[in-house]
Amino acid sequence: MCKGFDEADTSCVPLQFPLRPCPPLVDLKVLRADEVREAAEVLAHSFRNYPIWAYIQPQDQRRIKLLAWVLKRYIRALLTKSGRKRGYAFAVKETPSEQLLGVVLLWCPSIAGLGSRELQPWQVVRQGLLALPFRFGAGVTHRLLRADSGEEKQKELLSKLLGAYWYLDYLAVESGSQCRGLGSRALSMCIRQAQAEWDRPVLVNTCSEAARSFYLRYGFSEIGEQPVIIGGSPHWWMAIPAQNAAPRHDIPVKLALQRSSLTRVGVR
Repeated sequence: MCKGFDEADTSCVPLQFPLRPCPPLVDLKVLRADEVREAAEVLAHSFRNYPIWAYIQPQDQRRIKLLAWVLKRYIRALLTKSGRKRGYAFAVKETPSEQLLGVVLLWCPSIAGLGSRELQPWQVVRQGLLALPFRFGAGVTHRLLRADSGEEKQKELLSKLLGAYWYLDYLAVESGSQCRGLGSRALSMCIRQAQAEWDRPVLVNTCSEAARSFYLRYGFSEIGEQPVIIGGSPHWWMAIPAQNAAPRHDIPVKLALQRSSLTRVGVR
């Protein structure tokens, strides 16, 4: 019988109240077309307070609408036939209920050595992004393009250090499921599956101190001169190295990237 708690006695551990619920079982699945709106809303609410988006749209309520509108079109572009060759939109889902708990947007290593999220001109037209200045104003459009250009220039510089890399653009867990380890598990599954398909570094950048600490704890290392000022806010660029692992065929989500086709055009 346990009559007291002795820190040296590991056989007797007091219960902590209230008891934390067991985290749900989760899986990483390719986002369906009918989940695009919900996924965009999850991302919009998760990133609404990020400094770079506050710079793009200073007004809170309009910022959420802007985020949801833009990200909905990015996700839809990723789900097209041509978009699947450039990147992936994943849903973090609870099993077996299939409830959407989070979203991951990942861009493939390109033949130019960049994990770029730039859309082709015809994709811009098709997804309705030309309506951005009419819907949200010329100032918002100018700041968004300026911030995006700053990120692309930094990625070009980092490609000289990393070569081809995966680019983790967005990772978010919906507010009601946060602080349960879901973000760490989603990140782990995403990196494992990407590097199992093609073993390249995974790059991420953030302008959030909390997110910076999260990625550093996971094993990412800051690269280049830190921080980089984009849109008036500091950005930290981090990467996790390639694992030098052989391709595996038992991963839950089989990505469409073909290493052989990239090798033929000179990417190593």
